[in-house]
Amino acid sequence: MSLAPSPAHQTDPSETFFKFLKGNVDFRRVWLIGIFSGVIRWLEFLAFGIYVFDLTGSAFLVTVFTLSRFVPFALFGVVTAALVDRFGHQNVLRYSLTMMVLSSSLLVVLATTGNLELWHVALASILSGFYWTTDFPARRNLIGFLAGPDLLARALSFDAASNTMTRAIGPLFGGLLMASLGISGILVLSLCLYLVALILALRLTTRNNPLQNVASGLFREILGGFRFARNRPDLLAAFAITVIFNLFGFPFTALIPVIGKLTLGLSPDGVGLVAASEGVGAMIGAILAGRASSVGHMWGNYIGGVSACLVGIIVMGSGQHIASVVPGIMLAGFGGGFFAATQVMIVYRLSPPDQRSRMLGILSICIGTAPIGFVILGYMSDLMGTSLSLILMGLEGLIAIALFWLFFRRAVRSSTN
Repeated sequence: MSLAPSPAHQTDPSETFFKFLKGNVDFRRVWLIGIFSGVIRWLEFLAFGIYVFDLTGSAFLVTVFTLSRFVPFALFGVVTAALVDRFGHQNVLRYSLTMMVLSSSLLVVLATTGNLELWHVALASILSGFYWTTDFPARRNLIGFLAGPDLLARALSFDAASNTMTRAIGPLFGGLLMASLGISGILVLSLCLYLVALILALRLTTRNNPLQNVASGLFREILGGFRFARNRPDLLAAFAITVIFNLFGFPFTALIPVIGKLTLGLSPDGVGLVAASEGVGAMIGAILAGRASSVGHMWGNYIGGVSACLVGIIVMGSGQHIASVVPGIMLAGFGGGFFAATQVMIVYRLSPPDQRSRMLGILSICIGTAPIGFVILGYMSDLMGTSLSLILMGLEGLIAIALFWLFFRRAVRSSTN
């Protein structure tokens, strides 16, 4: 008689992961830091966009303020990754969250005393971008470290799906608070959430030892990461998809407040509901993407997600009423959710442990190309209107995907073997 366990008694992977989630307090803390940070990020994306548009009436300036969050990715993404290798994931999280608590406290004082100006909001957005550069090499890398190789895929997809949920929660509360309390209410909520995240970071007990000696050259470490990536076509392909998404896909989020107020004629809370539909679509996409069990499936989610996002942008730009605009936003979010759930996972899978922080730092640089897309889309919107500019941006992105497949199909196929 066979002594092999029957299917009924085999361990369910989902059950194993949720037991781990229940028992590992540090994982929950790191995960919650991502949730609170994500809510702040997307809440401010919408609220700052409405605030700037109300003061200036310019779609171009809205995109400029939004892109300021991405400038640090291009300039300091690999520097942050090198600092993570030197000082440890948890320390970088603590230092960066302390910076955000101080920044938010100053903004609250300025807003409540009536001294808040646009340049204050711009500077705060840049500082938020600095903090955002820590998410990939520090927080998400620590997620993978805590989960271990057996639970890696489920942990990263769970974190990504949770983070995309904040893309619905943030705009929803952002719209409601802007309608009732104005920009001051947004800033007070941001400060409270940053304080909670900092407390969680200070209570982390896991000691993830630095990979590099502090005495070693920082510049040498950064160059070493680029040399490694240069010889890995599969990683270059993963970075290329991120560039395409951030040039042609993600910038559409900056125009949601403009579309809501100008095209649809909605109030701030109505704009928040429309923006939340993007987050709902993204959450659904990220949950489905978490089912990927192989690198081949991940590549399908990665490339297919960006393509679906671009199609959604075209649909959104083609509509003039809620019934047609919202489905386009949801489809764009759905594709973006597939992309978001996969990009860290696939880079993590393709990188050896001693290179992961550096490769995630290079991924941050790729995300830092988003300002180019924001500037182009904002300029096009002021020149020819939001609808036509979105349609053209979506079409350009689909052409970029076709060119990507022409140049990188062999690298993608070889990485699945």
